Amino acid sequence: MTQKGVSRSSGTQLIAGMNRIHEFRPFVAQSCTHMKIIEIGTKFLQEQEDHFEEEKKKCIQKAREEASVQGEQEKEQAVAQVLKQLRLANEAALKKMAREHQKEIKEIKLKLEAKMQQHLQEEVKKEHKGADKHLTHEVQQTLQKCEQQKLKAVAEAKEEGKQLASQAALVMEKQILSKLEAASTLAKKENNKALDQLRCQKAEELRSAVAHAQHEQQEQSNLQLRVMEIVYQANLELFKKALQEKEASLQDLFQQLEAVAASNEELEKELEETRGTLLQYISNTYPLITADQLAFILPPRKERTTKTQYCSVKQRETGLALGWASCAAAPDAGQSGAPTPGTQQ
Repeated sequence: MTQKGVSRSSGTQLIAGMNRIHEFRPFVAQSCTHMKIIEIGTKFLQEQEDHFEEEKKKCIQKAREEASVQGEQEKEQAVAQVLKQLRLANEAALKKMAREHQKEIKEIKLKLEAKMQQHLQEEVKKEHKGADKHLTHEVQQTLQKCEQQKLKAVAEAKEEGKQLASQAALVMEKQILSKLEAASTLAKKENNKALDQLRCQKAEELRSAVAHAQHEQQEQSNLQLRVMEIVYQANLELFKKALQEKEASLQDLFQQLEAVAASNEELEKELEETRGTLLQYISNTYPLITADQLAFILPPRKERTTKTQYCSVKQRETGLALGWASCAAAPDAGQSGAPTPGTQQ
């Protein structure tokens, strides 16, 4: 009885346990299913987060590359603008300097000519005044001498007339008149001869004085013109030297730009290769991706300035600088070949 009771009780407990297991089995299955779903969701979420993180890194790298490219473009534009401004400033300074030198030379030449003309006129006036005064003085002295001789002859004639007899008065009067006429004629001849000699002498002195003054004034003018030409040549040489130094600095800058352009081309090639590899990887990984989606992920890049374009810019800038240097040398040649006023005379 005891064993049977035990077996019955154990069977009842087993049945109850099995029933309880059957009752809790859906809950256990549901719990396991939920755990699997949570695990799958967590894994999927982690994959999505990794994918988004990778996309984020790619976008950041792309933004950095675009910022670097834009910075290089702005740098190149700034360098080109600075070169253009320097070239324009140099051209304006050279033109202004040439105009100022030409204007100063013309003004100095006009002033010297006016001064020389005024000086010559003053000298001529002085010589004329001196000659007129001297001639007047000589004429007065000659007239005084003639008057004295005439008075003396009259006094002598009167004295002789008093001493001679009355019958010789007519003869003596005739002799006195003849003497007076001869003395007057001789005085006139001497006066005219003295006046002619004095006039010739003063005219010769006036011509020599005028020629000497012209020669001295011309020498002073030529000296001042030569000094101005020397100063102009020195200033022009200084400007040429500054222009050559500026061209040397431009050459160095162009060499640096060529190096930057070469490195930029290498980077562009590497970027193109990386872009092609990335496009191939995306096409292989996502074969169903469309062209619009691919263009959205990797938009087409803008055209970049090549090394050939840099070289063309360098040749154009160098040609402008050399052309301007030849234009600056042209006034120098014209100035040296122009005749001086002394040579022209």
